[in-house]
Amino acid sequence: MFLCQPIADVLMARGIEDVDSLLEQPSWNHLPDPFSIPSMEKAAARALDAIRNRERITIFGDYDCDGVLGAHILRSVLSGLGATARTSLPHRDEGYGLSSPTVHRFSCSGTDLLITVDNGINARSAVQLAQRLGIEVIVIDHHRIQDQADTTAVWSDGFCGAGLAAMFAWALALKAGWNDTKIERLLSGCSQYAAIASIADCVPLLLGTRTLARLGLAELSRSRHKGLQELLKTSCTDPSQPDSRDVAFGVAPRINAAGRMAHPAEALAVFEAALDEEAARQSVDRLNHLNLERRRTVKLHFEELVESVEPQAELP
Repeated sequence: MFLCQPIADVLMARGIEDVDSLLEQPSWNHLPDPFSIPSMEKAAARALDAIRNRERITIFGDYDCDGVLGAHILRSVLSGLGATARTSLPHRDEGYGLSSPTVHRFSCSGTDLLITVDNGINARSAVQLAQRLGIEVIVIDHHRIQDQADTTAVWSDGFCGAGLAAMFAWALALKAGWNDTKIERLLSGCSQYAAIASIADCVPLLLGTRTLARLGLAELSRSRHKGLQELLKTSCTDPSQPDSRDVAFGVAPRINAAGRMAHPAEALAVFEAALDEEAARQSVDRLNHLNLERRRTVKLHFEELVESVEPQAELP
């Protein structure tokens, strides 16, 4: 394909040499093998054992868009495999990531297997505490490794947390022996959330993440999920054709507003309302309210900041 030189130079500077592949319409076959991600095989096998043995599973996400959607993906696939997993999202006041008080809380509730998503890779002390208390830990994370926790870690910086959760869901389905039709249905659902999270988390849209994002945006336009439909209706210029700008400036800020102004569980409630139109409407109305509150707060703080800056002396 012929491209003008300035565009070709930009693509080359970004490390993109095969332009035809870049512009090719993606399919599920363009996604990498989920088992090519380190520790994926071990993590999926352990999770399936926990399901078969009816162990108590807790999913621990984060308070931002990526952590909320990653937790939702995991809960959905585990539910599809017959598990009843508890989902926990932290309040922003608790701080980022897995902490000792959180681990103690999970221990008291009887957790056998803890799966973190969008956090955990550097929670060495908290993971050690969990292990001493008899809790096994699987970490699904994409953050830069600084003090890696000594546990089974599905880690890649090529995906966001929800993207890795989607790949983990795919690995679980493959190991569980799901047929192609059922797996494609799973990927169709997961890709919607991975697309939103990838754009919201500003992950470079390359390789597997780019494929997930492009396929997920297309799936969003066809979604029958009541919560997603209501969220797109209030966030997008054209809800029937949501694009990356709609996600970045409409969908993602509303999801993030829950964790910033209240509790991320209020965002998760939107995705729990798959079939209930009234519950979906109420949950999205709440996110709209929180997002307006966030915007007013940001505006107020900005104005206070401007007033606090002393005017600069004019140059002669």
